[in-house]
Amino acid sequence: MRFILMALLAAWAAAPARADTAGPAYVTPTVHAGGLDVRLRDLVLTPRPGRKVFVLWDAFSDRQALADLGDGALTATATALAKDYALKRYPKSRTVHVSVVEYTERDSYDTPRYESMKELGQFEFNVNAKTRRLEPKKP
Repeated sequence: MRFILMALLAAWAAAPARADTAGPAYVTPTVHAGGLDVRLRDLVLTPRPGRKVFVLWDAFSDRQALADLGDGALTATATALAKDYALKRYPKSRTVHVSVVEYTERDSYDTPRYESMKELGQFEFNVNAKTRRLEPKKP
């Protein structure tokens, strides 16, 4: 018994000291799209009949990063979300629709309040059957 205690004490003493004592670090799952790391918690992916996929992105937490990236960042990020997020999960889809919104208010359960929704953009893409490239849908 004394040997086990001595071995544990020696192992504890030989272990390197931790530099941070703040506790465990939590990892937030993200999708890298168009120069941004979009949190998965801000994305809703909904497949629809007829090989159509809808992506709803709550960009409220990314609004400063979008402003820093400049003009065209919203379009580039929406295109990257359609290509790298939606098409990888549903490769047989023919149409991808990306809605970018901001929910400025949330309730006590951290659920978005839909009456506070502000629409930032609607993007719809057709998927080329041969090349699997995205083409903006023409109205």
